[in-house]
Amino acid sequence: RKFSKSLGNGIDPNELRARWGTDAVRMALYGYSVPGRDGRASKQTMDERAKNFRNFGTKLWNIGRFVIELKPEQSRNEANFSHPDDKKIKEELDKAIRSVTKNLEAFKLHLATDNLYEFIWHQFADIYIESTKDRRSEAQPVLEYVFRTSLELLHPFMPFITEELWQKLPHTGKSIMTTKWPKMV
Repeated sequence: RKFSKSLGNGIDPNELRARWGTDAVRMALYGYSVPGRDGRASKQTMDERAKNFRNFGTKLWNIGRFVIELKPEQSRNEANFSHPDDKKIKEELDKAIRSVTKNLEAFKLHLATDNLYEFIWHQFADIYIESTKDRRSEAQPVLEYVFRTSLELLHPFMPFITEELWQKLPHTGKSIMTTKWPKMV
């Protein structure tokens, strides 16, 4: 049915924001904005999507806690991609940079958010972070590099959480907003 104030079937974004947070609602809306899709969505659909991205925000906080707060005392200073797991995550990060950049330039925001979600949650958190637990000191610079770059890619979609987490990482500049767009190295 068509949205209507009198029917009471509209979705109030402020209500969603209050419940799930601004960044989560932004991601839910970007992810739902598929060209050709009927713009109508139920409250339940948007609630579920916002909840999912609120959980994604929690995942980002947990990654940040692991990378920043649980940082080993002794670690290398610069990222060295010599270990096979480090090479693999660098390849996956380069794919993410390439696809997110391409999709942003083509205004395919839903694909860019999907790429970021898949890379950060599955490739980085589920696979790479788990593989580094036995060699944490060696992997720390790579963890910081990949996390910082991921935050920079995610910033246009989730500006508040990415700024806060980025400020806790070693960085140059005053804000994530003034960094250059990530490039493949």
